[in-house]
Amino acid sequence: MGLPKCESWLKFGMPRGIVTQFFGLPKTQTACVLFTKIFLHHVASIAHRIYKKTMQRIYNEMTSSRRRKAMGGRGGIKMGDFGSGGRVYSTDYVRPAGSGSGAQCNPSKFGVASCLCTVIPLIALIVTERSLFQTAGCIEEAGESAVTCESPYVLDHNEGSLIFVTSDPRHSPTLKGGTAPRDPYFNYQLPSEYGIGKRVSEYCQWAEMRHSQNKKTGRKTEKGDDIYTTEVWYTYHKAWRNRQVNSLFFDNPAAYHNPQRNPAPSTPLHAKSGIDLSGNANPAVAGLSISSSDMAPAMQNWQRLPIAKAHTVAGVGSEALRGGFSEADHQYYYSRKPKNGWNNPLVQAGMSYLVDGILDVNSISSATGIESLLGKAGLGWITKGTCEAGDVRVHFEGKRLPKSVSLVGQQMGGTVVPMMYSNGQAMLLIQSGVMSLESLLKISLSDANFWQNVYRGCVLLFVVVGGICFEHYSNFQDPDWVLGLGLGGTVFSVLFTVLQLFFYGVDDSYVAMGMLVGSVGCLGAYIVSGGGGGGKSKTL
Repeated sequence: MGLPKCESWLKFGMPRGIVTQFFGLPKTQTACVLFTKIFLHHVASIAHRIYKKTMQRIYNEMTSSRRRKAMGGRGGIKMGDFGSGGRVYSTDYVRPAGSGSGAQCNPSKFGVASCLCTVIPLIALIVTERSLFQTAGCIEEAGESAVTCESPYVLDHNEGSLIFVTSDPRHSPTLKGGTAPRDPYFNYQLPSEYGIGKRVSEYCQWAEMRHSQNKKTGRKTEKGDDIYTTEVWYTYHKAWRNRQVNSLFFDNPAAYHNPQRNPAPSTPLHAKSGIDLSGNANPAVAGLSISSSDMAPAMQNWQRLPIAKAHTVAGVGSEALRGGFSEADHQYYYSRKPKNGWNNPLVQAGMSYLVDGILDVNSISSATGIESLLGKAGLGWITKGTCEAGDVRVHFEGKRLPKSVSLVGQQMGGTVVPMMYSNGQAMLLIQSGVMSLESLLKISLSDANFWQNVYRGCVLLFVVVGGICFEHYSNFQDPDWVLGLGLGGTVFSVLFTVLQLFFYGVDDSYVAMGMLVGSVGCLGAYIVSGGGGGGKSKTL
């Protein structure tokens, strides 16, 4: 076939011995061809999905056998927060008699799924195992090199050194200079007990949902095959969302247009002067400080902040007023979509009907005054909904400063910053509460191990699913689920053991090696016993 003998590709699916012995692959080149086909089909599948998503209206028009107006030929309708599409697309296809109308499985789809569920998680495992190894190295070095400070004050002889310091629980860390995080755009300042904040923007946007159904519509007499029809239609829902939705690729882009207004994007807010670890207990002595972003892991959870009366529209900056934020309540600043030009309700109603065949009750009610009449009766939500597409609202969240904190970092100019360790990793170890250096390091390593075990479990699950998919791809007519599960577990065990040996050596890798021996032994015993296929040979 002219392809190189890619030894590493065998590791993607399984070891060479299993490939050649149990799947009937005579040589490495055959395996390379197999995985090349899977990879190329995966690329083609991604390209097809991108085409369908970005050219959805064109794709539906070109691939459907016929289309008709929705709602019994009357087209779609948009009212309040809900709407329906203007068209129903019908596509005919043929199936052998009695095979049913469900989606047929294609072996190549299992090959693509096997690639996705195996390659990406295994790469993620390599990255996270390396990160854990570096974290453990930093923690070990910190235990050997950190200088313990008796109090959270600046000591000149510790300049540039790795120090361990705890704050005094009687004097909680405070904002240096008393300057809380502030948003100049809205002229909004967080309370003094909050060390970090963020502006959170939400957008009123339409979202599209695709629906389909398959039904039998006839039979081809010459072959006796059944004729089925797939019908596809769309519905829409409007709500406040944390991101903007591009409506250009909707099947009904004119009727459910999402203006891409973003006058005040989400942004973090930090205390510019930092945080004083000494709590300013002794103003005559300079206390150690830390930036609010470095202190964030030890702070409490995010809390939504109210908007005081002094911070409402009367107190916002001129830039926010120019951005349309002329309305506020105790939680949000609102910027309403302007109703001029293309956003005029009459223009929107006309475009909606002429382009997409949808009756826009929202725009018609707004243009004719029906919406205002319903609003006086408390029923404005019927036609307007919760908001207008293109509206923007903003609220603020913050994290409270901890009562006390323990940390290991480098003292630089009176500020504790992340230390650049000998392995090239920059890290600041920090926990809320007062504790010893040993306890801080133990908790930090325990946290890192906990999350790494979570990642390992997720990767194992994905790789096992990938092994099952590979078994379906290689033996589509008579797949053996147990064999696929064993293959996935063995692949994970091989890579996990190699990584453990590479990073930690033999003495600290007994668990991984035991897992490898167990998985290979179970897989071999299952295959030797004839497996689930009654001793039938597996061929591709």
